[in-house]
Amino acid sequence: MKKNQIFTLCLLTSFAYNCQADDLFKSIKGIIKAEQEFFENLSKELDDLNSEEQDKKIEFVTVDNDEKTVTIKIALPKELNNKEALEKLDIKSSKKKLEGNLEHQESSIYFAVTNNRVLTVSKVIKKTNDNEKNKHSSLSSSSQTVTLPSIVNTLDAVAEIKDGILSIVLPKSVQPQDWKQVPIKTN
Repeated sequence: MKKNQIFTLCLLTSFAYNCQADDLFKSIKGIIKAEQEFFENLSKELDDLNSEEQDKKIEFVTVDNDEKTVTIKIALPKELNNKEALEKLDIKSSKKKLEGNLEHQESSIYFAVTNNRVLTVSKVIKKTNDNEKNKHSSLSSSSQTVTLPSIVNTLDAVAEIKDGILSIVLPKSVQPQDWKQVPIKTN
């Protein structure tokens, strides 16, 4: 039913019950206002859900490749992109592995380069939403695994944080460390 049809029906009903038109208009305005508030709140809740879904997406890692290095760029979530959290960033490397961890309150990001070639990044973000009507927390996690374009030397990694981006520069390695050619015998 269209709005003008509803309005006409309400007007006829008003006259049938001998009500005043002013009361009818006030009632209709109240109904319309309540509808608008409902849809505004619904729109806000959908925006919040959409924002949470955006945080869950795995578009937070990029890998750049040039002649001598591979650069991993990890966009730090806003919950972890502050001075207090960044002081807890820990990155370690060995011959075949580089790993890092950043934890603050209940959110964290973990990354590792294993076998000099495979990058894995995982993040867990906890959000608490407090408003006058309800109080709730949400936990989102995502993970991404990427094969690097070249074998890298994890021992000579260099890390930098700038504008919320953690960049890790890894020099390329000619051949993976501790690998050797296996001879093949034929009959």
